Amino acid sequence: MDILITDVTEMQHGNYCVAGWNAAEQRMVRPLPDGNNWTAQLLAKHRVAAGNTIRVVPKGAPTGTYPHRTEDTPIDSSAIQSVNGTFLDWLGRSAPPSRLI
Repeated sequence: MDILITDVTEMQHGNYCVAGWNAAEQRMVRPLPDGNNWTAQLLAKHRVAAGNTIRVVPKGAPTGTYPHRTEDTPIDSSAIQSVNGTFLDWLGRSAPPSRLI
């Protein structure tokens, strides 16, 4: 699963929430390494930042509560890959695809 990172938010003391767009499924996801929040070390290791794309392997079912459960996606932390193709201009030619609803 490829995820275009849209948001990285520090929650508290080095724990981060990551959100992104899964174009194949046309939905927002919150990838959770081994079911947990991200650490600063894991973010740096995989170049996780808004505009970058990562490739992940889903692992298990979400365990959170609604409304977050619809976006929470546990992933295998040992299989995270940084993917080439950073969106430098969110509104220009390199912007992620969008559609009107």
